[in-house]
Amino acid sequence: MDELETPRRLRLDSWKEIAAYLRKDIRTVQLWEKKEGLPVHRHAHTARATVYAYPGELDAWLAERQQKSPASSDAETALNEPAEVKRRRNPLYVVLPIGLLVALLVGAAVLYRHRMSEAPFPAPKPPANTIAVLPFEDLSPQRHDDHLADGLTDDIVVALGRTGQLPVISRRSSARFKASQEPLPQIADSLHANFILEGTFVRAGRRVRITADLVDASSDRHLWTQSYERNLADVLSMQDEVAASIASSVTERMTGRPPGIQATSRPVNPEARTAYLTGRFFWNKRDEPGLKKAIEYFNQASAKDPQSAPAYSGLADCYTLLSVWGSLSSRESFPKAKAAALKALELDPASAEAYTSLAVVTARWDWNFSAAEQYFKKAIQINPNYAVAHQWYGEFLGDLGRADQSIAESEKAVQLDPLSPMAGCDLSVTYIHARQPENAVKALQRVLSFAPDFQPAHLYLAAAYQGTGQIDKAEEEARRHAQLTGDNTFLVMLRIGRDAAEGRTQQAKQAVEELLQRSRESQFGAYNAAGLYFTIGDKEAGYRELERAYREHSWFLVNLPVDQDFDSVRQEPRFRDLMRRVGLPGN
Repeated sequence: MDELETPRRLRLDSWKEIAAYLRKDIRTVQLWEKKEGLPVHRHAHTARATVYAYPGELDAWLAERQQKSPASSDAETALNEPAEVKRRRNPLYVVLPIGLLVALLVGAAVLYRHRMSEAPFPAPKPPANTIAVLPFEDLSPQRHDDHLADGLTDDIVVALGRTGQLPVISRRSSARFKASQEPLPQIADSLHANFILEGTFVRAGRRVRITADLVDASSDRHLWTQSYERNLADVLSMQDEVAASIASSVTERMTGRPPGIQATSRPVNPEARTAYLTGRFFWNKRDEPGLKKAIEYFNQASAKDPQSAPAYSGLADCYTLLSVWGSLSSRESFPKAKAAALKALELDPASAEAYTSLAVVTARWDWNFSAAEQYFKKAIQINPNYAVAHQWYGEFLGDLGRADQSIAESEKAVQLDPLSPMAGCDLSVTYIHARQPENAVKALQRVLSFAPDFQPAHLYLAAAYQGTGQIDKAEEEARRHAQLTGDNTFLVMLRIGRDAAEGRTQQAKQAVEELLQRSRESQFGAYNAAGLYFTIGDKEAGYRELERAYREHSWFLVNLPVDQDFDSVRQEPRFRDLMRRVGLPGN
């Protein structure tokens, strides 16, 4: 019978009706359609991606499925059930005495109210139509193509970001939900996203099937779905094309305007892509062992694929951060970082990542702040959704004392990457530089709520508490940082500051000399030594160390306009002359 002749009462016209007919939840039914060919039809003539099914076809499909493997069918259904359905099947929910359940709920409510009284403010929420791309799931029987699914996810995020038409959550945050069984609305709430793009990757022999689904997270309503079938060799060479097609269709579906994405057909080396993504994982740890491990993987990626611009951009970012979190001096790290950034731009002149890497090097090594700002703006123009560009641009603006702009960019980074602990930490730095330590404390409390052992967060929280005058809390956080890292330098610095403030000048001076004596060969350099000397009132020693930092071309000098350690001398001619030589604003 033709579709138009079918009476409406003989047809199920939504996922909800189909799920109710099969007595399953919506997610299970959708998985059946993806994986097992559940006969669900779609309206091709409407703007919305509406679905429908015929009860007779569903009955026949169910009968055939049960005949094939009744036991495994039930097992697979249980395996694919969403987390909330599994929890409902848990016997604990059935047998738990009502009185105990009520007591637990009341206790939880009291604890919640207590915590809310001291709760940090939430991450800045992005505007409407924000989309998160969950890691595509590899459903291949042998699961040997997981790296291709990850690479495809990464390409889709980049392609969506470059359109500039939708806010796109960073892959750093969405990657936390790989293979997650949490309900989509809960995932979307964690990511501050209104829409979720999810998908599957299935390899059967030499054929590959990619399926993408766009879901309205608030209603769990499917808005668009599309499948792509390719030979494996075609997928390797056309991964960017598939990603661009998905991104273009999703953008048009959500905005009504085609984005005009330009796809490339450069062959993808799966081993190089895997090495690159692994390198970014270690880079995000923000410690010396992680950065050195990341360099190993980025070098592997560039060796496997010498044309990989992201691998060189990753190397540039590692060398840049080794001057902060590692043992390399500015003279050792930044020339390597600049060479890698320029190589990335040579390979891909439209790389937002490469322009961001070059911007940081230009600011911190060349001290060419106008050129650095142009590179940051170029990166954001290419990909307005590249969270790291906003994150580091915000830090750059804060160094120059442009507080309001700095906070706005840093908040944008957290909007796009809400579960990145480092984006949250850098937001706190912009608050500290803007003389808003209370907001810095709240921002860092939010970071520690989902990353309790992230080392930089404890270090920055110690600095934020110091700014509020809560020295006991600052020392507590510094001790926690020392426990995690084995480095008690900041704890000693706090105690020096306390001794100086309370008049124990000689004790503070002795502590400074002891700290410097054991730190001469470590990353604790002339810039930090200068701050200590000014703290204890030894100006001549402070200026001597600042001059040494200048001769060593220390990148930390870009912090001179906003670093509170230098508030006591900020208007002095010698200090203003040093800022002039570095090229910094003198106000």
